[in-house]
Amino acid sequence: MYSYLLFKSKLNPPSLALLGLSGAALVLGYALLVISGVAVQGSGFTVLALPIALYEMILVGWLVTKGFSSSAIALESPKAVTNPLPSMA
Repeated sequence: MYSYLLFKSKLNPPSLALLGLSGAALVLGYALLVISGVAVQGSGFTVLALPIALYEMILVGWLVTKGFSSSAIALESPKAVTNPLPSMA
């Protein structure tokens, strides 16, 4: 879910967020196969979990070194409101 939010808000590179989204989709798909009884739990999970693990490690490194995109934060900041309340005249 946070990969999607980071992708939509453009707080980190879109390619990084897409890696997280694809990795999460693989893990979710495998979980659904296990729940439906098609796959055995633990048989292929490690391989399918590698993209999301790689994404989380890269994301931590990215946030420690570069942080969030300041241009995306500036776009989301509230605008100055000169007269927030209508006049009662």
